[in-house]
Amino acid sequence: MSFKVISGYYVVNSEDTWVYDVDVILEDDREIKAVVGFSPQQTEGALFWQCDIGEVVNERYDADLIVEIAREYRDKNRPKAKCERT
Repeated sequence: MSFKVISGYYVVNSEDTWVYDVDVILEDDREIKAVVGFSPQQTEGALFWQCDIGEVVNERYDADLIVEIAREYRDKNRPKAKCERT
């Protein structure tokens, strides 16, 4: 089972703060399985499952791996937010 990121985007991008979400799917599936959110106060990433929790348990989805993949994507792809620009 292999996860991959399909997109990253700002849900908040203001002069004061930002929130950046990363969508994660299973490699062979188009359905979003998780969204990992980042903000100045949540740099490690907050995981939000987008599928039934029974699926998460039955398929033994690795939350740590999903957050790690999302962090790597964020680090390589997130443009500076408005509040970070000088």
